[in-house]
Amino acid sequence: MMSGLRLSTLSVACLVTGMACTPRSPDLASVRDSVLAVNQRFEEAFKALDAQAMAGLYAEDGMVLPPGGEPQTGRIQIQEFWATVIAGGATGGDLETDEVFGADSLAIERGGYTIAGPGGVTVDRGKYIVIWKRHNGGWQLFRDLWNSSTPPAVPDTAQAGR
Repeated sequence: MMSGLRLSTLSVACLVTGMACTPRSPDLASVRDSVLAVNQRFEEAFKALDAQAMAGLYAEDGMVLPPGGEPQTGRIQIQEFWATVIAGGATGGDLETDEVFGADSLAIERGGYTIAGPGGVTVDRGKYIVIWKRHNGGWQLFRDLWNSSTPPAVPDTAQAGR
């Protein structure tokens, strides 16, 4: 009985205040199109070896969660991270979005990536999850997490003891 009263009170409060008490369905096609457009700008900046432009696509409080590394928070650390990747020989990357879903202010993208090195040779490939944050009507990378599908190098155990 008490839970029914609380539910009725919440329903009345929603009606009186005009609050949206049920989640609105986002226009996922529009969100996906926006994500794809930002991904294209990311790819272009990466191919231009422009870590600053890459970092500018992240939210100010964005975070990169790289495999084998510590989280990098904020645009300055994110720019330094991508500058290190570029200095290590990466010459660009391609993103392939598999799905996008979310709500009004946050969206989640899942996909795959490849990273190219000198001569366009693929140096890594894997999968990723990005949480996107809506800011001033546009979408920014908020949390960027990925891992490689390439098996790690395994030391030759026969040589390890020498």
